[in-house]
Amino acid sequence: MSKLTAREVIDRICEGFEDTCTVTREQELTRAPTPVFDNFAPGSFESEDDKDVDEVTPPGWEKTVRGMKQHPEISNPWALAWSMKNKGYSPSK
Repeated sequence: MSKLTAREVIDRICEGFEDTCTVTREQELTRAPTPVFDNFAPGSFESEDDKDVDEVTPPGWEKTVRGMKQHPEISNPWALAWSMKNKGYSPSK
């Protein structure tokens, strides 16, 4: 079995659908690529509700979160505390 080019694959798929597959090779090569994320501005994925969220510490983890806040490498101590709680870790006493 020989390898097929992309055009040959498209031609085989389009067999019997000539009226719908009317793009020529020249049109295919000259068409500008469509940017995928052109319609989105930076930060547009954040909803208004996400911006006003209060951080909630898991019950009993207040002291641990206070300690995590002292470490600059931990960007979100609340999320880390919830993750640790869900994995079965116990808070510091």
